[in-house]
Formats: sequence, structure tokens, C-alpha cells
Amino acid sequence: MHSSLSPSSVTDILEVDDLHVDFELPRGRLHAVRGASFSLGSGESLGIVGESGSGKSVTSRAIMGLLPATTARVKARTLRYGQHDLLDAPERVMRRLRGGEIAMIYQDPMRALNPIMRVGDQVAEAIRAHEPSLGRKELSTRVVGLLDAVRIPDANKRIRLYPHQLSGGMRQRIVIAMALAANPSILIADEPTTSLDVTVQAEILDLLGDLQEERGMGMILVTHDLGVAAWHTNRIMVMYAGRGVEHATTADLFEDMRMPYTRALFDSIPRVDMPPGSLLKSVEGRPVDPSNPPPGCAFRERCHLAVEICGTTAPPRRQVGSHWWDCWDDQEEKSVK
Repeated sequence: MHSSLSPSSVTDILEVDDLHVDFELPRGRLHAVRGASFSLGSGESLGIVGESGSGKSVTSRAIMGLLPATTARVKARTLRYGQHDLLDAPERVMRRLRGGEIAMIYQDPMRALNPIMRVGDQVAEAIRAHEPSLGRKELSTRVVGLLDAVRIPDANKRIRLYPHQLSGGMRQRIVIAMALAANPSILIADEPTTSLDVTVQAEILDLLGDLQEERGMGMILVTHDLGVAAWHTNRIMVMYAGRGVEHATTADLFEDMRMPYTRALFDSIPRVDMPPGSLLKSVEGRPVDPSNPPPGCAFRERCHLAVEICGTTAPPRRQVGSHWWDCWDDQEEKSVK
């Protein structure tokens, strides 16, 4: 893990309380996020973990104000960055905050980059968006400096290349350089290694961790992989069916997983000590339909600990210190074997 910040050693710069996001679609209303709550401290790294469709990316885009106004309905008790209410901020303010204060790295670098622009020009454009008066010479120096910061060799030569002339890992480094152009306070990395091979994934994640520490940024790492979150976050929130279902410091979560869904995610991670020929585990069953979430616990149909009340009544929130989880199961002691 890159850092060992304690909850008391950081100041919250982002507050999200009871966030809801619905989409009005022709087939009906889709409940993508149903009451997510978390905070992010300065210099802290928060992992948001869950399967596809759990609401992770929609939560990130709601923070950035990037959801389609025609179909998305966003509401929250609190959605605040510093002194800015992100729900009510005018678009001119959001344009300044996006990239300038809160930056985002997307899953697919090839889609995030313009295929007919040189990568150096794209990084320059990201800088100029927030510093339009910057001179050409200083701008060029800044572009090369950013490429150096994300460990692209021969930066002076690479700035003249087009995206298709770079490897997937190099393209993702360009996207990271663009995200860092205005030295943001928060970096949201949305599945930043999805399209990369395992070796390059590790390099990119290590790079993000190093940059976060060097620049003192808060980082939200969105991932489906608890193993990735284990090494690159201070805290983890596990999401299922649009809700946070367990939250703890990373160390506490792996010491004592309480919510059965969290344990199921952990058990599905491939392990090097598995006997040859053994089958990989997966989370059994199918995620719930977000247009028709069931009463009670959304994980009930996939949970081996489910009892009758799980199907009728929402589970209570149990808490020990800063570790909380939503579950009817009241076993007091569980340990990761």
C-alpha cells in the first residue's frame, strides 16, 4: 500500500452523503445509485469496489457533473467539494472545477484521446484550458515536464506522435498527464487499467500511487478488483446495486470482512497458491435489475447466509469504529483465512 494515513490525519475535501442517481429511459426508471455516502481526505486514496453495474462509475460521473442532463436525475443530501456545492454550482464554475480541481482518468485511453491530434497538442490543450495566457515556449516546457512526470521516455520526441503510434500503456500515461495538467486536488481513476496487460497494469497503478503521494492529491480508485484496491488505497467502500454495503480502512477490511458480498469478491480473486487445475471461484448468481431493485437486501438471492428477513426488510447498518457494513447477519467474529 502506498500510504498509511489514519482517518484523523486528513481533512475532508470531498463529501458525498446519500447520493441518488436515476436515469429516465424509454423502458422506465433505472436506479443506478441508491444512497451512496463517503468522504475523501486530502492526500488520501479511497477505493470504490464492486462488479460492473454496481454504480461505481455513475457515482464518479455524478461528482464531475458529467451525466446527461436529459436523462439523469441526481440528488443528494450533500455533494460538496471544499466550499462548492456540486449539485447547485453553475456550469461556469463546474468547467473551472473539472480538470482544474477534480480530474478524471477514464477506462479506455484510445477513446479518451483524439486520434487525429498529436499527443503533445492534446496535453497542451488540457493545460491551456485552465491557463489560456500561457506563452508558447512555457507551454511546450510544461507539456514535456508532464510527460516526464508520467515516465514517458524521450518526451521531446513522443509529443509529435499520434495515439495509434503508442502502446496502450503509453496512451494511458498521456491521459494521466492530461489529468494532471492543472495540478488537481482530486484525481478520479475509473478502472484505469482495464484494457492493459497485467505487467503494464502494475506499472500504471504504481505510477498513480507515486504521483498521488508526490502531489498530495486525494484519489478515488474505481475498480472491480479488491486485490488492486488492497495495494493502492487507504480506505475501501464496497458497492452493490447502487449502495455502499461495507466501508473500512483497507487494513481493517482485509482483516475482518463482514458483508458476505465483500467476502465473495475476495474469494473470486485468482491466487498463486491455488492447486493446478482448480476452478476459479466467482460470485454466484446475477446482479439485480437496477430498474426493479428488490425489497430487503439486494444481495439476498446470491448470499449463502440469507434468512427470511433479508427478503423483506433493508438490513441494518452495523458499525465498529470507522468500519461499517449493512447486513442482517450478526456474527461478531469473522476472519480472513
